[in-house]
Amino acid sequence: MMEGAERSLDYVPEDRRVVGTLGWQAGIWAAFFLLVGCFILAGSKSPPGLVMMEILGAVFFVGLALALGQAFMHRNRTVLVRQDGLIQVFRKRRLDMVLSAEDIRLEKADIIVMLKIGAPLAIAAALFLAVGITMLWRERTIDSGTLSVLALGVASGVSLASAAWTTFFRRHLRVPVRNSRWLAEETVLLSARQFKLLFSGEDRGRPLR
Repeated sequence: MMEGAERSLDYVPEDRRVVGTLGWQAGIWAAFFLLVGCFILAGSKSPPGLVMMEILGAVFFVGLALALGQAFMHRNRTVLVRQDGLIQVFRKRRLDMVLSAEDIRLEKADIIVMLKIGAPLAIAAALFLAVGITMLWRERTIDSGTLSVLALGVASGVSLASAAWTTFFRRHLRVPVRNSRWLAEETVLLSARQFKLLFSGEDRGRPLR
């Protein structure tokens, strides 16, 4: 185990790190709220009143909060490093645990959960895109309402694609969490190549990304 300053991820070469991947759900919905706020602001023909300012404030606040959350999660992704047959677990860029490969479980994708999430998103995408296109065709003009409806349809579709990608194109590892009130394990997503290299026993400098 590394000691002192070497417990920092900064001391681990880039080609030795297996960085957990994340979906983009927070970023997708952040973009949606920020776009809707811009559409409303651009569509206002006069200075917005108090109620409209409150609505815009709420919309932009949610969008910025989601964007910052996405950035924070990506900056603090869990990193796994194979060393001498063991797996070092770095969280928030610090060495948190050292585990054997047997301590980490591979979890199969839950198709039922994906269907429960995916079906409403697919319906929402189809419905709002259809409504937005219909509004655009009937009114022959583009306003903030039409753009917002279309944006909701697009966001739902992209959200569905992101959920399917993380469910079916990533390996789901259940990695223990130390000294946490809320989680005994966390899910770390890896590509098939990352998974193979991490657990193949080949730790002689081959890139793990």
